[in-house]
Amino acid sequence: MAAAAVLRTAGITYQLPVPTGPDHSSLIAVSLRMGTGDLNPHWFTWPAAPFYFLAGCFGLMFAACRALGVVSDASEMKQWFFEDPSAFYLYVRFIMVATGLVSVAVMYRIGCLLRSRRVGLLAAAILAVTPAEVILCHYQKAEPLLVLATLLALAALIRWWRHDSPWRTVLAGAAIGLACAVKYNAAPLVLPALAAWLHHAFGELRGQRGRLLGRLALGVAAMLVVFLALNPYLLLDATEAARQLSGQKELMTTGRGGLHVTPAWSYVFVVFPIAFGWVLYAAFAVGLAWLAVVSVRGRGVEVLLLAFVIAYGGMMMTTRLVTAYYPLPIVPALALGLAGAIDDVARRWRHVVWLSVILLLFPMGRSLILDYRLALPEAISRAEHWVADNIPSGQRLVHHHWLPPLLAANRYRLGCYPWQQNVKLNREDLESIVERGVTWMVFDLSQVAGRESELFGPEDKPLAREIKRFEGQNTLLPARSGGVSIWHVNDPAPVPPLVEVLDPSRAISPRHASGAIFQGDIALLGSDPPTDLHLEPGQIIELCVYWRMPTDETRKLLVTGEFRGQHGVLSDLTHELGYGVIVSAGTASGPARVFRERILVRANLRAKPGEYRVMLGLRDVGSSGAIPVVSGAGSPGTESEVASLNIQP
Repeated sequence: MAAAAVLRTAGITYQLPVPTGPDHSSLIAVSLRMGTGDLNPHWFTWPAAPFYFLAGCFGLMFAACRALGVVSDASEMKQWFFEDPSAFYLYVRFIMVATGLVSVAVMYRIGCLLRSRRVGLLAAAILAVTPAEVILCHYQKAEPLLVLATLLALAALIRWWRHDSPWRTVLAGAAIGLACAVKYNAAPLVLPALAAWLHHAFGELRGQRGRLLGRLALGVAAMLVVFLALNPYLLLDATEAARQLSGQKELMTTGRGGLHVTPAWSYVFVVFPIAFGWVLYAAFAVGLAWLAVVSVRGRGVEVLLLAFVIAYGGMMMTTRLVTAYYPLPIVPALALGLAGAIDDVARRWRHVVWLSVILLLFPMGRSLILDYRLALPEAISRAEHWVADNIPSGQRLVHHHWLPPLLAANRYRLGCYPWQQNVKLNREDLESIVERGVTWMVFDLSQVAGRESELFGPEDKPLAREIKRFEGQNTLLPARSGGVSIWHVNDPAPVPPLVEVLDPSRAISPRHASGAIFQGDIALLGSDPPTDLHLEPGQIIELCVYWRMPTDETRKLLVTGEFRGQHGVLSDLTHELGYGVIVSAGTASGPARVFRERILVRANLRAKPGEYRVMLGLRDVGSSGAIPVVSGAGSPGTESEVASLNIQP
């Protein structure tokens, strides 16, 4: 337990206050939004149980902070999150660490239940140092909850296998329903449940058809009741759930959206070694072989573990994803198999226990290395510093799909085009980007390494040139996978500047008038939306927004906003896109100035079809406070409508 705690907490503060990576804040964002009273997750490609669990945890956090005087109400809690979300991310990470420690304790109990205390200790030690489980406990993801739910389901199935009763049947079904409510990919637990039912069909309940059917009905009913109780909006919002799930199925089966077919060898030679390390991977193979031999010879409870590993492994290898954390649910079964094998050998050669402990130092060392890498300054964060030091204000930049930190500190300086990652970057992509007037490109190093000539042309006449080794101030990025490559276009297409100062005497008549007056006599005059107001999810369009600013002070104001419609808030534009800064400079006696700013709007990839309003507001960069609307459209409030857009399927 001590080793598990150290491994799971080392490097826990990585990338704060703004983590990056796939789904880096999705679980937190949906859970926090439930604090507004809307319990519909509006996100059905993940089950809702983790959202509700974290929503309850955040409720406890709010109650504790309010009792201690840290915040006085929900609005202060919300403001705290937007100004510095570090405490929220750490809170969730420590919840996942606690979940991982509980999993280690439960693994010990299951090992004792399965065979002996020695098997329990060995299995717990194996889970404690498994690299994939260690690292996922650092993240704000649901996988640690899935491991714990899988362990509880296996424990319930083992108890049901040992002795049949209606109560144990209900517990097994409920535990499987809980696991599936955490992640849909726990569904293969149904196969060992069926094996337990067949075991009783040929044992205790042999020839008792009525009781057999009753047990089956009890188990299925318990599973469905628990699953639907934790995912009620699968029924209450069935149309939207079906739309998202069918879209996810299409994504997985057709390869749309950047996913590609994953051959089985990719799991065998890539995914498993990444998730476990080669030493533990080889040891797990021994554990799997032991499960197979014991199941065939003795037909004991190990059949359940073998059935789950086979079912889950088959499901993994028919998916179209290569993700190192996908094998996590089978780790408990493999660890129990390996512990059982060591226990059998120990009866003849007791030194094998100490040898196994020595071998476990290898996955422990790998976990420590991963912790160390987490604690190191991120290459992406260093790239952000390089951008701030070397890219002139107002120039356009396209960033790789997983680089939101590049926007956090620099969105008020640059026009940033978020760019959806393709399976393989090609020259046509780059030419299209340059046609939009993009000057700088930021890519994952793996996208361009070794393909420079193919993508950018000969070195003497390149489409773009690399800033070699990022020789900017305080920056030297490692040339390895996971690094970032920044390129500068030699001859970008001519485009209007992001922010223009217009002659105040010139009559400004935006096509969509606003008339909102913000505090400080800042007027949002309106916008020029494109002639075609229809867009598809993920599509990017540009709006021209007009502001009239007084010149009594120098200020940096960040444009913020969101999509609102009949389906609620679609996305927070501040976190999706980057905007130019409005700077007011001069004296109190000087004339007001009019700014025309070009902003980018992108519909969320999971957008529901319908009508939406683009709402914009202002935030003072220095104080991070929202500037209220004091009169006109949007008053009282902090945002005003600038365009109406229709999202198409």
